[in-house]
Amino acid sequence: MSGDAEIAATPLRALLYAIYEIGREIEVDDVLLHLMENCPNYLPNKPLLAKMADYLAEKRESLKATKSFRPDTEASAARILAEAVRNQRL
Repeated sequence: MSGDAEIAATPLRALLYAIYEIGREIEVDDVLLHLMENCPNYLPNKPLLAKMADYLAEKRESLKATKSFRPDTEASAARILAEAVRNQRL
């Protein structure tokens, strides 16, 4: 989550990492805590994060799966994260 890359300190990077964690079957509450830590200005960016997760889920659903490429599982993880962000009470 750190480094000199342009994407390192962005909400997109934090979101992609959270989707990865959900795919690794880490508890959603823990993923949300990590997302809050990794995303700059989490509260103002909450609606944006949910929309970006929805967008990624939609785009992944339309891709064809292969033996090593499973866009359906990535789409599912993105949908789970979008709902978790929307329903999170602080």
